[in-house]
Amino acid sequence: MQTKAMGMELVFTDDKSNKFYRVLIVRGAVIVLFGPNNGRSRGQAKVHPYPQANANALINAASDLATAKERKGYTISRDLVTFLVESVDVLTCAEGDKERKDAAITRIVTQFLDASTSAGTSPAGTTPAA
Repeated sequence: MQTKAMGMELVFTDDKSNKFYRVLIVRGAVIVLFGPNNGRSRGQAKVHPYPQANANALINAASDLATAKERKGYTISRDLVTFLVESVDVLTCAEGDKERKDAAITRIVTQFLDASTSAGTSPAGTTPAA
């Protein structure tokens, strides 16, 4: 079974750094990925569980995180896009052991990147793959 998810990405580039910040909204959680925009890794991941939150509360939490980054100079590189993820991945990313959790997050990130490229919100290859 699949469930809807949403995601967006911001980047920060200056003379000293080039980094990304992804905010993904999945049922019951906001997943944040961040790291160097060097094409070699998906970055570090943090899962913020909101088990009792409705969709609006999750969107507001993600929006707050993105707004905080914009105030620090980040700009949107991939607009908000809706995509589908496997329900088992959503549960695993919040409750699985580290290896299973990382694999689930990687699949969710891949689906986000594919959806944002298909939707035309960002050119392919803008940021690292999953």
